[in-house]
Amino acid sequence: MHRILEFRGAPAFSPSRLARLGRDLALELPTLRHITAEYWYFIEVREALSAEEEARLGELLDARARGGEDLPAGTLRLVTPRPGTISPWSSKATDIARQCGFDKVL
Repeated sequence: MHRILEFRGAPAFSPSRLARLGRDLALELPTLRHITAEYWYFIEVREALSAEEEARLGELLDARARGGEDLPAGTLRLVTPRPGTISPWSSKATDIARQCGFDKVL
């Protein structure tokens, strides 16, 4: 059974860029108090990974598997490609994962 793994990555913007973005958004959304932006990785696998495999995949992505950690308070908004979109980046990332021994990654 196929699964989708979720990994949280690094911040998407520098602190100064995020502060500027927050100020700009506050002009349109006066009740906005705080924003965060970070990379997320969604990986389809053909079967569950072991804990060791998940840890290795997290190291490859420089990310951590989602689960148990505190998410920022508020509303989560994900910005993703259209469903069905296969980008050159995702194709290359899949190739790299497979070359690193992750044959369960689709």
